[in-house]
Amino acid sequence: MDVRSRVAVNSSDAVRSMALKGLGVALLPDFAISHDLDQGTLVRLLPGFAAQGNLCGSVYALHLPGRFVPPKVRCFVQFLKLQWAVQ
Repeated sequence: MDVRSRVAVNSSDAVRSMALKGLGVALLPDFAISHDLDQGTLVRLLPGFAAQGNLCGSVYALHLPGRFVPPKVRCFVQFLKLQWAVQ
């Protein structure tokens, strides 16, 4: 089912802010709103729902441009690749 919106953002913080202001229903990761759920400033509407499609399943690792990538960063990116590899 397609959902249409008058607002399009690529920031969980922006979506959280709009939800806290009562501007509508939001799809946000638990880690971004756990404090709000604990405080009761936001409530979970669909406890059994799990996002599917292009809303989940992607991880992006960003680092400074250039030839030198610190070994810790390379190791972490490799870890992410292994954890998120398509089975």
